[in-house]
Parts: sequence; C-alpha cells; structure tokens
Amino acid sequence: MIFIDEAGVNLAMTRLYARALRDYKATATQPSARGKSITMVGALGLKGVVTALIYTGGTDGLTFKTFVEQALLPQLWPGVRA
Repeated sequence: MIFIDEAGVNLAMTRLYARALRDYKATATQPSARGKSITMVGALGLKGVVTALIYTGGTDGLTFKTFVEQALLPQLWPGVRA
C-alpha cells in the first residue's frame, strides 16, 4: 500500500499573531512582494518514505502524472520506465 500526499506553502506567508513578554509589543517585518509557491509531493509505504519531490508552483494533472511516472514507479519496480 502506498499513500501519496501533497502540501504547499507560499514563501511570503507571515504569522498574523505573535507572543511577547508582558508590557512589550511583538514586532516584525512583513514581505511586501508576493512570494513563490513551493509544493511538496511524497509517497509513503509501510517501510517508510518511498520518494518525494519538491518544486516551485502548484500541482496540476500533468505535474502529478510526471511525479508518478518519473519518481514513484521506478522506486516501486526497479528498471521500469514509463
């Protein structure tokens, strides 16, 4: 059994809240430009991580197909080319 999961993050994301000592104000700078989106796709089997891929941008059907064909299948059946 193989489990595939995808997660993403935008590099310009910032926290809306912070903690500070009593009587002090938490301050920080915030990015003014839009950041790049980073996506992580990974496959996990019963014995651990099978493969993972990290790339810039979002996931669409072609990207997911490429992940399966180029990264996942060769790990499941060595020597197989899609």
